Amino acid sequence: MKKMILTLLGLGLAVWMLSGCGKIDLKLPLFSERNITDRQLTVSTCDFNSTMIRITKTEIMVSLEHERIQDLTVALRSPEGTVVTLMKKIVTERNGDFYVLFKMDADLPIERYGYTSDDDETEYIPKDSLDAFNGENPNGTWKLLIVDDKAGATGIFHTGMLFLDGE
Repeated sequence: MKKMILTLLGLGLAVWMLSGCGKIDLKLPLFSERNITDRQLTVSTCDFNSTMIRITKTEIMVSLEHERIQDLTVALRSPEGTVVTLMKKIVTERNGDFYVLFKMDADLPIERYGYTSDDDETEYIPKDSLDAFNGENPNGTWKLLIVDDKAGATGIFHTGMLFLDGE
């Protein structure tokens, strides 16, 4: 196994290339903390450059805190312009901390089951398919978009981490 270390906006980025099969797995600290304000679009961006030329699988972890999670719409935009909605006004009994890994092979779709206070599950299928990024080149600016469309509650987007498999 060959290991390469790259730098992304001053943050460490580890890239593992499996020799022989040409597959690259990426795990990168992608998005930094931003305030989420009423009736505003919050955007966190990252410029990314790697040896990967084609995405085969995408997962994203989102960590945020908000007084009313159900007010939020969260989406991911690729450098090629594809937008995938991760969640939109989910039904939830929980407010405050929100930590979810969005992945296509999770057991529960977030739009159907929401995010409840007694839920130990942190992996959910997003509203739209992350497979929409398959075949795209990951290099360029990625954007995490958070819309708070109601007044009266604010929050903080803590961090996001993108996991990419590709060639």
